[in-house]
Amino acid sequence: EKNHKVKEQASIKMEDVEIKQEIKQEVNEDNNEDPMETEQIDNNNVENNEENNENEEEEEGESNNNKENEEDENGLPPNQTIYINNLVEKIKIEDLKKDIYSLFSRFGQILDVVCSNLWHLRGQAWVVFNNIESATSAKNQMQGFLFHNRQMKIDYAKNKSDAISEVEGIKVDKETRRANKRKRVEERIEEVKKRRKIQMAEAAQANIDASNQAPPNNILFVENLPELTTTPLLQKLFGQFPGYIESRIIPGGGIAFVEYVSEVEAGTALNALDGFNVSKSHQIHITYAKR
Repeated sequence: EKNHKVKEQASIKMEDVEIKQEIKQEVNEDNNEDPMETEQIDNNNVENNEENNENEEEEEGESNNNKENEEDENGLPPNQTIYINNLVEKIKIEDLKKDIYSLFSRFGQILDVVCSNLWHLRGQAWVVFNNIESATSAKNQMQGFLFHNRQMKIDYAKNKSDAISEVEGIKVDKETRRANKRKRVEERIEEVKKRRKIQMAEAAQANIDASNQAPPNNILFVENLPELTTTPLLQKLFGQFPGYIESRIIPGGGIAFVEYVSEVEAGTALNALDGFNVSKSHQIHITYAKR
């Protein structure tokens, strides 16, 4: 009984991990938002896994200032905050902040560096510069930089940082925004759980169906035949495969049995004809006959 409880707890824990991973994929657009808000949200956000395209096309004669103000390859407008992912996860947060600050401070004044130990925010960071030019320069020059043996992936942050809003004297309603985000994420969590239940039910039914199927043998069971199917028609259809012996139609049922010399030859016919359209409205289904 104790072993059974341990196995059950382990199974529940594994399912929670799988759901978390699936939720990360489902709601990845919720990440790369304001770093200060993201850090305070509990384990409901997700990791942004979008790939960066490092090759930007440059038009001849365009000035560097114009290039710096263009949207990035993911369609995000320039922002004073950059979002970094694909960072090493097994490193102390304070050490990570110091390293990132040292790497990026040469591009301009940094107002804040945000990292978190929350499971969904590991391997990510936000760097808030005091101007867009510094952020753009850092993003372009540090894209793909090898940091602790991992290549950085850098985007503009999706939203304006709270640190920037406060500097500009803009009041930020963090509580309302945080509540709205929690509601969105909770709804998506429920969607993921419902979909997993459906998938598990379908998998269970598939296992039941598989267990009810007869083992391979030399007789095939054919279903969904047209009402006017004849023995010569079946002989012509199944007789093209080696080892064919005979066909037996069950009157009025749209079904038949087809016999071959061996299960190998029967299997060849099954693989070739299962799902075959014998008419516009009849697609036959073939399994091994129960004996």
